[in-house]
Amino acid sequence: PQQDSATLFGPKACTHLKEELRLCLLLSDCVKRDRRTPLDCLRDPKADVPAECQAARYNLFICRREQLDNRNRFRGKKTTSDSAAKIKTNNKEPVAMPNVFATVGTTSFDALIRRLDSPELHKILCDQLGYHGLVMQIGRGDYEPVAHTARDYPLEGRFSVSYYRFKPSLAADIAAAGLVISHAGAGSVLESLNAGKRLLVVVNDDLMHNHQTELAHRVAR
Repeated sequence: PQQDSATLFGPKACTHLKEELRLCLLLSDCVKRDRRTPLDCLRDPKADVPAECQAARYNLFICRREQLDNRNRFRGKKTTSDSAAKIKTNNKEPVAMPNVFATVGTTSFDALIRRLDSPELHKILCDQLGYHGLVMQIGRGDYEPVAHTARDYPLEGRFSVSYYRFKPSLAADIAAAGLVISHAGAGSVLESLNAGKRLLVVVNDDLMHNHQTELAHRVAR
């Protein structure tokens, strides 16, 4: 029998995933040992939340986004995928691409920041991919970008580079970016996907009790 839109796109469509996430959090050390609420555990990037809970959170996010896209398609509206379409040009004039934004969250990821602090990489981003700048959120890392300050920096005036450690919110930088390069932290990944951004996820192998590889594999699916 044909189902109506309320059945196909109703609020109960992702209930099983929400329940899976709730049960996973209730059994986690963050709730049982640290006596925190599930919501507190999700909101705190330093909380002891196992990878399976982060994966369940991601699955719930994807389910809700797909339901929203399906509902909009049913109503004839633009979807998340439609809004992330390629930039078009007017009168065959090239359109300047936005910045690249890199984030490491509340941790340190010097290996990634060092790799991004490369005039050769900046030249690829600028000349081959069309981006006009790179903004890096470097967290608690020891390494601070310096390549762009050299007197012989080859992209002076054509490619801007800046960095900072922390901000209350990364939303503005993510919104302004054409490409987000992120550590495999659930918060950064979900925020970037929710904003409809092109996303490159890099696993931080230096972290102890690292669950990022599992999350990255699930995101790749």
